[in-house]
Amino acid sequence: MADTSMVPATDPSWVRVARWLISSGVGVAAFMLFGAIVMIASDVIGRHLLNHPMVGVIESVSFWVMPAVAMLAVGHAAMTNDQIRVTLLIEGMPPAQAKIIDIAAEIIVMATAGWLAWLSWENLLQAITRNSHAIGMPLFVYWPAFLFSAVGMVLLVLGCVLRIRTVLTEPYDPTETPEVIDEY
Repeated sequence: MADTSMVPATDPSWVRVARWLISSGVGVAAFMLFGAIVMIASDVIGRHLLNHPMVGVIESVSFWVMPAVAMLAVGHAAMTNDQIRVTLLIEGMPPAQAKIIDIAAEIIVMATAGWLAWLSWENLLQAITRNSHAIGMPLFVYWPAFLFSAVGMVLLVLGCVLRIRTVLTEPYDPTETPEVIDEY
């Protein structure tokens, strides 16, 4: 299959928008990860060299950065077929049957991700309404984690839709997997 991270000019506009949204999620996740690196490095330098740690670094990284990094990039993994997949079931099947199972698996993932997006959205609204925050630290609210989770699950659904489109429109090889790094 072709590299689905590239955006051919012949794709419909909804595909280009979906790819842009997914790529934007990855960009935000990368920016947040870089921010975590800077915050943690500053905390370590302040703690060990200046004997003055930065307050709230652990909370910032755990409440805001890690949910963003974990959730916003999952749609890209689905779109490019770079996620962990167990292909034992479809490896010995004819390509037509393997394609049906592959599409069915993507539909199951979409249903699950949609349900998780809905639950995350409900938790987001509850966290905002109740002003949920870390104990003793009212500035560290919980709602960004729920927001990143809801957005990440929507991006996962978009990634699955694009993956199904790829399976349906391009030559299908059930044994094709992303590049494996075998260093051992």
